[in-house]
Amino acid sequence: MTAMRVLRDSLAPGSRAPVLLVLLPGALQQPEHLLEQGYAAAVRERGLALDLAVVDLGLRYIGEAGDATAVRRLDDQLLLPAQRDYREIWLAGISLGGFVALAHAARHPGRVRKLCLLAPYPGTRLLTGAIVRAGGPAAWAATSAADDDDEQRAWRWLAQSALASGAPEIHLGYGDRDRFAAGHRLMAAMLPPDRVEVIAGGHDEPSWRILWNHFLDRNGGRFDGRQ
Repeated sequence: MTAMRVLRDSLAPGSRAPVLLVLLPGALQQPEHLLEQGYAAAVRERGLALDLAVVDLGLRYIGEAGDATAVRRLDDQLLLPAQRDYREIWLAGISLGGFVALAHAARHPGRVRKLCLLAPYPGTRLLTGAIVRAGGPAAWAATSAADDDDEQRAWRWLAQSALASGAPEIHLGYGDRDRFAAGHRLMAAMLPPDRVEVIAGGHDEPSWRILWNHFLDRNGGRFDGRQ
C-alpha cells in the first residue's frame, strides 16, 4: 500500500501535545494549500495544546472516495499508530475530506469519537433524495437495505449513532448557500444545536476558513483540559 503523505505542525519541536487533530482536505486540495491558507496558523495563534496532521488523501474526484482505500490507508498508517501516542484524537474534514471522516467513523466505530465536519460532501442527490422521501435519516436507515456502499454506510451509521447513548461527538459547519446545504440540513437535524453552525456563505474556501476559526474558538480550551 502506498505510503500516505502527512504534513505535521507540532505544538513544540521534539515533543507531543496531549491531543492530535487530523485534518482531511477536500478534493484537489493539498496539505500545503491548507497550511498556506492559515489552518495551522489559526491553531498556533490561539495557543492550543494540540498537534496538527494534515493528510494528503490523494483524492481528485468524489468517486475515488467510495472504494474504502482512502479510509483504510488513513486508519492503518495514521490513526491506529497515533492511538499509542495521544490521549485523544479528533478527525476533521473539509468537503470530500468530511465525507472520508464520516466513512472512517462508519467503518471503524469508536476509533475516533470526535469529528469536525466542514461542509462535508453528503453523498449523491439520489441518496439524499431517498432519505428525504423516507421521512429523514432515521426512517431511511430503518427501512433501507444494508449494503457495502460507503455513502449509504456513512448515513446509516450517522442515523443510528448520532442520538444514541454515548454517541460520538460530531461538530458540523456549513454555509447557507452551500450547494450541498440540503444534505447538511439533514445531518444537522440529528445533532445537538450547539454543535451545528450555519454561516452566510457557499461551498468555498472563505467559508471553510471562517468555520474552522469558529470551531477552534468554541472548542480550543478543551484540547488541554481547560473546559
